[in-house]
Amino acid sequence: MEYNKRIASLKNAYKYYFQAAFSLKYLLFKKLPKAFRENIMLAVTEVNGCKMCSVAHAKMALESGMSEEEIKCLLKADLKKINKAYLIAVLFSQEYASTCAKPSQKSLIKLQETYQENYKSIIASIRMIMLGNTMGIAYDIFTKRLKKNHFSTSIWRDLAIIIGYIILLPLFIITFILGLFFS
Repeated sequence: MEYNKRIASLKNAYKYYFQAAFSLKYLLFKKLPKAFRENIMLAVTEVNGCKMCSVAHAKMALESGMSEEEIKCLLKADLKKINKAYLIAVLFSQEYASTCAKPSQKSLIKLQETYQENYKSIIASIRMIMLGNTMGIAYDIFTKRLKKNHFSTSIWRDLAIIIGYIILLPLFIITFILGLFFS
């Protein structure tokens, strides 16, 4: 079965896992406005194509005050209706996702200059949704396999992501704690 989602390699899946753990402090202690964060989450989810994350973050975006039209536009990568204050962050988020967490130095500098003290919270938001998308897509493929659909990806890859993330949860917590002391 053809699957038109961005399927992370195992290497990238675990890279996203530990990047998210080290960045979590910037989400907990330096909060972005909810609508800003949801713009980022929806932009990354649009690139990666995680249906579960699209649904969840569309709901959260509505609750944050975003209009249905703004949400639909973000989920179609149409930036006409986006809040201009969020544009650089959304563009960076899309680049970050489409390059598997390897944005250009020029884009990173633009993000830092535009958002100054908030840029690390923006990156943390991106990393968390990359982690969520990777897990959501692996789970989606795995459950569809149970219904006898066949995919070109390996079932072992999907299980390694799903089970590995669960097993590594204590390490995620340790990494988060270490991230509190080391940037």
